[in-house]
Formats: sequence, C-alpha cells, structure tokens
Amino acid sequence: MPSNQGQAPILSKIEQKAVLNTFIGTPQAIRNKVIFLLSFRAGLRAKEIATVKLSDFISPISIKSISSKTPKYKDSDIKKTITLTKDVAKGGKISKAHIVDAELRKALLDYINTWHSLYNRRVDTLFITKLGTSFSANSLARLFLDLSKRSGYHFTSHSGRRSLCSILINNDVNVFKVKSIMRHTNIATTELYYENDEVMLGDIMANL
Repeated sequence: MPSNQGQAPILSKIEQKAVLNTFIGTPQAIRNKVIFLLSFRAGLRAKEIATVKLSDFISPISIKSISSKTPKYKDSDIKKTITLTKDVAKGGKISKAHIVDAELRKALLDYINTWHSLYNRRVDTLFITKLGTSFSANSLARLFLDLSKRSGYHFTSHSGRRSLCSILINNDVNVFKVKSIMRHTNIATTELYYENDEVMLGDIMANL
C-alpha cells in the first residue's frame, strides 16, 4: 500500500481563501483565480486545466461572436457539468467534472467576460500564458508552484484534488459518491484517501 509520504499538501477552505487574497492586484489575477478554483473546487488535474476550452464551459449556441466588443455571459450560460475527453482525462476515458461551486462559477463568469478583450483572436483555449501560448501540464504545474511561493502557503497542482477529497470525506460523503465526484477509475484509489486522511483519523482517535 502506498504511503502518504510526499503527497500534495491539503489546504482548508480558510487557507484557500487566504491564498486567493494574495492574487488580488497581481498580473493575471482573474485567470489565476479560476485556475486555482478549478483545481480546488472542481478537482481538475493540471493536464485537464491546461487543455480546457471556452466551448467546454459554454454551450455552442451561447458562445458570443469574437467580433462582439462587450460579450456578456450570464451564470445560466455556464454549464454545470463539463465533459473531459479521453485524450485529456486520466486513464484515457471520457469523464465529467461538476462546475457547481458558487465562488468558482462567479470567477469563471468574470474571467470569460474579459476573455475576448484579453485574447482578441480566434482561439478557443481558455487559459493562455504570458507569452500568449497554451499551457502544458508541466507549465501549469510550475504556475501552481509559483503561486504557492508568492502566497506563502505550500501547495502543488495536485493539492486541489486532495483538498477537495478531504473536505468531502470529512463531510461524511459516501465513498462511492466521492469516487464519482473525484472521477476515480477504481474505488481502491478513493479508499486510500480515507485511510490517509489525517483529520478524519484524528477525529476517530479523539473519540475512542
């Protein structure tokens, strides 16, 4: 059984808020907030975040013309579930991620409504580097490390998934529902989170 040594650090909701506050007034603040929340509130992996497109979040019939000077989307335009294709999702299988967290949806809406002005060209890639290129999984992982260093909180590109899973576990969500939300292929992967969750194990010991 794998040990929990070397696993990505977990951030509580309070710590996540503190990290988000450090983005305010920094370059690419809106973009970085959405990237961070897609990881911590929707459980997307680095490769998945790097490759998502505008059309993954907005239905084709709702996408505004690139020529529109002030395209304004509403919350109802944003999908509540996005489909991650098998070439992007882990394990080579199509999976679905839930975009339902209120803070994530607001940040995503703010970002998408500035997306056309930020990247006034015919592109569908949602996140662009400062060089104007698409992210790779590795460059996005480096962005998380940079954001971590600047914030003073230790986290990686996988911390979001571990943090989300820990929050679900400590809210007594059924293991099979956690498996579905986290998009684990095997229930054994989900069970490892239960076995290694320090908060839950501490609560068990405290109540003996």
